[in-house]
Amino acid sequence: MSSRPTAAQWHELCDELVATAKRLFVDGPELMRRSREVARDGYPTSSLSGGGRSSDVSDPTYRLAADLVDGGGPKDPVNRAVEEMLRLTRVALAALRAADGARAGAFPPVERSELSASCVVHAAYGLDQPARSGERCRWCNDWRKTHDFTDPPESAIRTLEDQRIEREMRSAA
Repeated sequence: MSSRPTAAQWHELCDELVATAKRLFVDGPELMRRSREVARDGYPTSSLSGGGRSSDVSDPTYRLAADLVDGGGPKDPVNRAVEEMLRLTRVALAALRAADGARAGAFPPVERSELSASCVVHAAYGLDQPARSGERCRWCNDWRKTHDFTDPPESAIRTLEDQRIEREMRSAA
């Protein structure tokens, strides 16, 4: 039987999940870009002793053929890392969705009328904006994706609200 974590241990575990997701979010696109690059070793075959024999280990054609014979293809550590990162991220996402389902199942059913249909960030500043995904509106969710998963500050919310009011006034005129 496993021991249950304390609230502080649970928060540490969740903080680690968020930190790991941030690293994947930030570094993933660069790794995927690098995995699409085609690179050769850059050394001419004559640079090593042997003067360019086709069996020379610095010969890219020889190395590609040897890799194909040895087990399936060119050995590209970045590409393999990206494939593994994608596979494990999908596994982790499926596990997190299952965990979230278990969490939701532990609560009594909630009537739809009891659910808040307003963005919690906008509501904190006395504004009403429909929530689209989870507890936040689409704009706040987009902000979080590009700002280290932090909610927008009041100044950004107020600017957005001012722009919305301006658009409504222009369309009414």
